[in-house]
Amino acid sequence: MTVQDFNVISNDAAIVNAWSDARSVSKAGDLKTDDIWLVKLQSGEKGAILVKRIVAGDDGEIEFAI
Repeated sequence: MTVQDFNVISNDAAIVNAWSDARSVSKAGDLKTDDIWLVKLQSGEKGAILVKRIVAGDDGEIEFAI
């Protein structure tokens, strides 16, 4: 899924079609701006998170769009 795909999501079809259990393992330390993470809750619901901004450091910040 690209940033452009993320920005035009209007229903869950794009998220469901992009989902893959094999690609569901990642480390938060590997985050970078414009990464899109597909997530699955314990309830089975799926969603997408776009990393908008990262500020590194002990008091760092991460800005997401959902």
